[in-house]
Amino acid sequence: MSATDDLALKRRLVGLISIGCFVLAGVLWLAGADPRANPVLASLPRIGIVLATLWYALPRDGTHVVWSRALAPVLIVIGLMAVLRRAAWWILPASVVVALALVIVRPKKRAR
Repeated sequence: MSATDDLALKRRLVGLISIGCFVLAGVLWLAGADPRANPVLASLPRIGIVLATLWYALPRDGTHVVWSRALAPVLIVIGLMAVLRRAAWWILPASVVVALALVIVRPKKRAR
């Protein structure tokens, strides 16, 4: 199996698990479970949202995700939020503003 087929299989699997989380949460909710009393029902929609976001972010055509450029800033933000819990309310918005500025101000590609 090639890397492209492996990535497509992983993407499909993440999508199916996400749908399964949403379906199971719906079944539990229709069965009358209370999300405040049942931690499984409280967590399933959240896990489904995270997995759906991951499914959406995975490439469709087999191209590799460019994690190397984004991993360091993401880890820095997560580390700052873990260490400075009281300052977390300004770290996340500041990181979004910095990320948008970097996207807008990035150097343009040169024609070769």
